[in-house]
Amino acid sequence: MKKYSKNVLRIHGTVIIFAGLALTVLGWIGTFQGKGMMAILESEPIGYIGLFQAYLLMACFGIVLWMASNLEERRIWHLAGFLAHSAPLAANIVFWDQIESYGISHNGIMLHITFMTIQAITYLFYEQKQPANTA
Repeated sequence: MKKYSKNVLRIHGTVIIFAGLALTVLGWIGTFQGKGMMAILESEPIGYIGLFQAYLLMACFGIVLWMASNLEERRIWHLAGFLAHSAPLAANIVFWDQIESYGISHNGIMLHITFMTIQAITYLFYEQKQPANTA
């Protein structure tokens, strides 16, 4: 489970680094050039302020997951990886109708649920180091 744990953190970290950076760029193009999947942001640039922060924060968190993959005890980082997806998933659910009205796909929901499930399973079955018996 230890090797699996390390791989889960690294794969998850890699995906959210690239996704965060790609979405930041796509948001930039939409906001300042009115093109692409986020072209709507050109008419509502205030929306990009929050997206810019959120996407870069997720990319930074991906780096943190990579760093955590090198630690001896990684169990708590699987919980952190799980929780990182809770806010974006909640936003997708709460704003479901608005997302659909702009013609935006709900594919992100499946990505959030998938990573939350993998991280939860790894957290639950992670074998922690047992303290040495000093008796």
